[in-house]
Amino acid sequence: MKWVAVLALSACAMAQMPQFKAVSEYSAYANGQEKVQEDAFNSAQEEQLKDAIQAVSEDVLATARDLREEAKWVHEVETILKGYETKVTRVETDITAQREQLKAMIKKKRQLENLQLQKGLELKLKDANGDLKLLGQATTSIENKEKDFNKNVEAVQATITNLESQLTTLKGAAAAAPAAF
Repeated sequence: MKWVAVLALSACAMAQMPQFKAVSEYSAYANGQEKVQEDAFNSAQEEQLKDAIQAVSEDVLATARDLREEAKWVHEVETILKGYETKVTRVETDITAQREQLKAMIKKKRQLENLQLQKGLELKLKDANGDLKLLGQATTSIENKEKDFNKNVEAVQATITNLESQLTTLKGAAAAAPAAF
């Protein structure tokens, strides 16, 4: 008794695999002595199978390569991010240090400005004291000149009084003298 069975393979879940038919021939004898099984693929089906295996192998290799590249990229990005985190930390530390330096420089600037202002005020004070001394000397000189002027006024008045009295004396004598002639 001979019979032929045809089997069909189903499609794979990830990719549509080509469907193949396996042809099996069974021979059996009535007395059970010999059983022959012959499986054969026709050559077109064998080529399709080889092509499918090759395509899946290439897909596996490409996917594995993509995964390695993505893992490498993730590692590189993590390295870059760690570098940036380190840089951010350093920059923040530097900013804090520079702020402290800036505060110290501003304080030093104020001290220098105050010193400059103090020196300017000291010069003005020195000039003002010099002017005050000159005014004091001028006042003393004016007072001395006023005293001298007052003495001169008194002397001139005394001289005028003396001259008037002498003139009066002379006029009185002169008035008396014309009577004597």
